[in-house]
Amino acid sequence: MAKERNTFIEEKLLQMKIFTNIAKILFLRAIKIHLIAGINSNCTKMTKKQSRAQVVLEFPINASPSLIYNYIQSASGLQEWFAHKVVNKSRIDYVFVYDDGQEAKATLDKSINNKLCRFHFEHTPEDEYIEMEIIVDELTEDVAIKVTEFCNDTESEKREIGELWHTQIQTLKDIIGA
Repeated sequence: MAKERNTFIEEKLLQMKIFTNIAKILFLRAIKIHLIAGINSNCTKMTKKQSRAQVVLEFPINASPSLIYNYIQSASGLQEWFAHKVVNKSRIDYVFVYDDGQEAKATLDKSINNKLCRFHFEHTPEDEYIEMEIIVDELTEDVAIKVTEFCNDTESEKREIGELWHTQIQTLKDIIGA
């Protein structure tokens, strides 16, 4: 009986030793990954600041400016086409929750009734924003939405922004029947 107990204890000690070694290996790997990530982020910070570009897109939309404005300014309107969920924390503070679960906080910096909404998102440069402006042609009374956003100054990012907004505006058109 004592021999079985000693064998049992030896097995448990061996298992603990193995688990301890595994834990040490995992810990060292985590430290290595952390150090590599820190080095890479420092290298990124040390490289030349990537230039940013203002992207301006215009989309014709067959709807009244007041109807469009409700969809670009109110949390409930934005939630129908722009983000999975939009919460209006105060008159000017918004939280956008996207389909992938990411949250983005924004401030409504500028709002002109039936004309324009400009949002500044947290963690973006002060001079960057997303602006949606309703434009009415004086002669034809055609209505369009002009979107202004910023991205890295690369053709691929500009193209992605254009495709994203094209999809979003198409969703808005489908919802309002434009």
